[in-house]
Amino acid sequence: TYAKETETITITFQSSEPIQAPTVAISGNNAIIATGQSGESLFTATYIITIADNEETIPFTLNYLDIAGNLGSEVNSTSDESAVTYDKTDPTLSAVTMASNNADNSLSTVGDEITLQITTENGPLKKPTITIASNSITDISPETDGFNVYTATYVMGALDAATDPGDSLSFTVDFSDLAGNDGTRVTDLVNDFGVEFDKEAPTFTSISIISDNDPETALATIGDKITVSFVVDEPIMTDVDPTVTI
Repeated sequence: TYAKETETITITFQSSEPIQAPTVAISGNNAIIATGQSGESLFTATYIITIADNEETIPFTLNYLDIAGNLGSEVNSTSDESAVTYDKTDPTLSAVTMASNNADNSLSTVGDEITLQITTENGPLKKPTITIASNSITDISPETDGFNVYTATYVMGALDAATDPGDSLSFTVDFSDLAGNDGTRVTDLVNDFGVEFDKEAPTFTSISIISDNDPETALATIGDKITVSFVVDEPIMTDVDPTVTI
């Protein structure tokens, strides 16, 4: 269980016999006896946590006398092992990366799967809310709160907008820690370029064919070499030669 600034810490305790009104300190500060009074055995004490309190498992002490004035042993732990941790620090992300399952993981086309992974540097998170290319992502793992690393995946569709050359797919990450402290929305990758999305087939801007016939390159005979030259409107795969038939 976690708490953040301004939240109320409540301790409930019951004695084996009626006692005088106890003295309770929470996080080193005097707590208010919210329920119970002298001569009763069931009490609750409360304290509103402040920015000045230390980030830690919140300590407490309980001191009391019975009705006859006998001093009981100071109590500083719960009987059911329950505890509350105070967290006043907003979470931050130390890594935000994006990749596709394309042969070149910095590029993608329709049908490719995009993976966005986030890592926090200060404590586990609640399951984040993530968008990729303006799409709300439901495929996020793990599926529950309490982890430092989360991964979101999305398959690019024909209706998704292509990115400008050199630009990465857009995304948003909204997140908070287990105490409910909100992190600042993240829209930029950390130490990563990202993934371009290109859904348009390449086209030729010029195509020419000549022979090494001398003197007429527009003619060819047996033994002449034919050369086809073409220019594409975007870079094409460098490790696969285009297929040309003559």
